[in-house]
Amino acid sequence: TRFSSIHTPEQVIQVLIKIFNIIDNQCAAHGVEKIETIGDAYMATVGISPKSDDMKKNIEMMLDFSLSTLEAIQLGVASHLGLKVCIGIHCGPVIPGVISGDSKPHFDVWGGTVNVASRMESTGLPGYIHVSDRVYQISRDHFEYSHECKKIFVKGKGK
Repeated sequence: TRFSSIHTPEQVIQVLIKIFNIIDNQCAAHGVEKIETIGDAYMATVGISPKSDDMKKNIEMMLDFSLSTLEAIQLGVASHLGLKVCIGIHCGPVIPGVISGDSKPHFDVWGGTVNVASRMESTGLPGYIHVSDRVYQISRDHFEYSHECKKIFVKGKGK
């Protein structure tokens, strides 16, 4: 947001294109599916296509992807521009599907899981991956966490 306020829209778009290309490449490398971009946000998932109900494996895939993506963005774009990205992760059921009106069918995912993941991103620290307690509990034996976060209030979910 600060970057956007001091650069032209064209400069912001060029940086976003570079960042989104990095993330697209990381998705391909890690078996992660891009869902959509909204402004400067990028939503991706695992476990939908191909379908996988192995929550632990899905979380590990998403964490590996996120760690690699954070590093690739820092090395590729962010460090020399002074940018820091935030990543938020939650796990759980979603409803995938295609919304189609009269034009432009669009694949998307919906549900509380998406909302919590979005809150993790919006309340996270720049340059870090913010995970929900569920993700932490499932993955803490295989990943090293650097910060103990305070509990936050998530609208519609509580603390």
